[in-house]
Amino acid sequence: MKTMQLKVSMVGLFACAACLIFQSGCVRPTLVGGGNNGPNPLDGFDGGGNGSGGGGNTSDDDPVDSNGVDDDDAPNFNPLNPFGLEVQFTDVRVDLFGDLVAGDDLIVVGTGLGSGVQYLIPSDPNPVAMDIPGDEDYVISGFAVTGKHVILRNVDGEVFVFNTETTTMIAVNPEEFSVAGGPAGVLPDFRAEGDLVAAVMDREKTTDGFLYKVMSIAGLTPQFVPMNNNPPGTSDPLTAFETQVAIDGLFGLLAAQVDDTIYFYNIAFNNLPPAAFDYSTFGGVSNQKPMWLDNTRLMYLAREQSPEGERIIHIARMNVGTTSPTPVSPATFDDFELNTGQFGYFAAQSNSDRILNRQARSVFGRIIGQTPAVDSDAVNNPAVGDDRDDGVLGFGQTIALSPNGEYRFIAGDGAEDVGDLLQISKDVSWEVFNDPRATDETDTLLRARDVTSSDNVCAFINGDDRVVGFVLLD
Repeated sequence: MKTMQLKVSMVGLFACAACLIFQSGCVRPTLVGGGNNGPNPLDGFDGGGNGSGGGGNTSDDDPVDSNGVDDDDAPNFNPLNPFGLEVQFTDVRVDLFGDLVAGDDLIVVGTGLGSGVQYLIPSDPNPVAMDIPGDEDYVISGFAVTGKHVILRNVDGEVFVFNTETTTMIAVNPEEFSVAGGPAGVLPDFRAEGDLVAAVMDREKTTDGFLYKVMSIAGLTPQFVPMNNNPPGTSDPLTAFETQVAIDGLFGLLAAQVDDTIYFYNIAFNNLPPAAFDYSTFGGVSNQKPMWLDNTRLMYLAREQSPEGERIIHIARMNVGTTSPTPVSPATFDDFELNTGQFGYFAAQSNSDRILNRQARSVFGRIIGQTPAVDSDAVNNPAVGDDRDDGVLGFGQTIALSPNGEYRFIAGDGAEDVGDLLQISKDVSWEVFNDPRATDETDTLLRARDVTSSDNVCAFINGDDRVVGFVLLD
């Protein structure tokens, strides 16, 4: 669920920038004064609080937009519509343990209702939740969405592919392609991009003994490509619970993690052994967070922590002859993402990078040549302060990058907090949205958690009742 000058209001908001440690040295993202036109959008926010005050946590059958009023004629204060985009809400609620994933004019939700996983078409005039068909009770998290397809499993680890455009369901032969059963774990069951879906096999169900497989969903029936060379030391069936994969569907590449080693496969040449990259002397590789693969670049969380106890994120080049990854700053244990040459994460360089142990400073950048580079104006604006009495834009806990590279989003995570704002960036500044349902003139900003984005829709969770909201992207 992947440019960093922070745009803040003109009330003296400042923040200490995060330090990015590259091989070339230290870069500090900086702030730019200005903020939104009109009344200060952060008035009344003191960086604290325990819960949501962004208007009512209910939604009507009809979506409402941030240029209009709800059916109850609630007033709209100080409309904030970054880039002319409109916030809409549904009646769909995400289960406490469910996932929310955006696709091509598609939002898939682990509701725990009906089939367990439901979907909606956000461009419909009245988006409603629809059951994914079949007589299964699908696991409400860990599923993948790519294009119009949903890839999901039941509690036994049997895999299903649902085409939301044709409303056809395919049950995959478990002897060819099945994953570990039981409730969802920390890592997603599937990694999907384009027409390719990668997964770690449950070799107690499959019959060929291969640990990693890729499923192509381009045709009428799925096709399966095994990686014909398992990494050494992976004969134990329990390896399936300790390893993970990441995929680049455009270039047909797959990365697999076993302990502190990354194995890099070319899917078109699946008979060849993978290239192995041992990072045990560079802090290792953690399986507590999903990796991200973008061409030959891999973004992952290190197993070891910094001397100060912070986590370290690396971006590595999966090229023969490259021996060391590039650390991209002490980081939090929050979201990070690498997608289409862009990356984002949350920094933990100093105490000023965190608000009351919740929201953290976001850092975004791009892969330029061979080096990760932060989008900032640090050279021209090297000095910033630490005061943020009215809150700061650019802080959050979850990240989403639209695959086409046009939009970047951040939001909160967990129980809703006053600082969990839905924020959007298109270049090097951040904007916020007003909640179109707000009835309190002093509390109008839109709270959001667990943000997810495709090229044409951004979705998020709002309120204590975990309602699905979304923004159609142009």
